[in-house]
Amino acid sequence: MSKLGFHLKLPKNYLRIHSDRTDTMHIKIQSQSAPTDIQWVTKGKCITRIIHLLIVMSMEVIRITTSVDEAMAMTGYQPKTTFWMDFSIADRFGIEAIIDTYERAFKEWQANYIYLTELVMVLNHKIWQWYEKNDAIARVYDQLWRKADEWAQENLHGKELQYFYEVTD
Repeated sequence: MSKLGFHLKLPKNYLRIHSDRTDTMHIKIQSQSAPTDIQWVTKGKCITRIIHLLIVMSMEVIRITTSVDEAMAMTGYQPKTTFWMDFSIADRFGIEAIIDTYERAFKEWQANYIYLTELVMVLNHKIWQWYEKNDAIARVYDQLWRKADEWAQENLHGKELQYFYEVTD
């Protein structure tokens, strides 16, 4: 599987994905909670319902349906990132994509304790999502969760560590 890189120089409701090959995929994001392009931009990617991503490559359409993180929704936690959606997309492309998504997210956001905390929570919730359906994916999420959780506990201090413990408790 090729590594994916996201570039945002298309219309506001499109993402362009470049792969190691020469082909390019365009992803149009459609949301049931923001059915028009203007509403999507206005909502600022606020994910409140099911989101459908249509990936069009040559005449092939792949539908990826993701939902909000039910565990976060039940606790009243309001997501600050698109990590749940990012990993839900990666799930569809397999273990390599999951690991690549983790590496990119961790590298980009490890210095932001709020986003790091949410990354740890999403990884943990993904374990629960997959443990009865696909053991291999659940084990990958478990390894990534342990890695991020350990890093957070060893590198966050003071109010940042307190926030981490309060939110993940």
